[in-house]
Amino acid sequence: MGLSCGMRVFLFHLHPRMSSQGLVGEVGSQRFKIDKGSPLWKYTTRIEQCAGGGGYIWKCNFCQNQYRSSYYRVKHHLIGPTGQGISMCEGPPEAGKKGLLAPQIAGMLKEQEEADRLVSKAKKDK
Repeated sequence: MGLSCGMRVFLFHLHPRMSSQGLVGEVGSQRFKIDKGSPLWKYTTRIEQCAGGGGYIWKCNFCQNQYRSSYYRVKHHLIGPTGQGISMCEGPPEAGKKGLLAPQIAGMLKEQEEADRLVSKAKKDK
């Protein structure tokens, strides 16, 4: 039994790389700018966008579990805290459900903190 958003399924695998315009991803031959406020999407594979905005069916690139949620739960799945409507990532199957390593989580947390700082600065500059 799979998750569904009631839309045609399309694969959306993020292959981020840095360009002069910031972080860029690709879907097939289409290039797009990745939202600087949501850097942790790059650790997922987006499978289907849900109608009505915001949500996706996505797969964690570490534990391989699929979820249906917005970025808010992606963030809490990867870096916590728990109790936000989604389980914390248990890491790749070969890790024996020990979770992501502390340096991985610290790196993701640093990315998210920088993104939050940039978003906050942009809001103040408006």
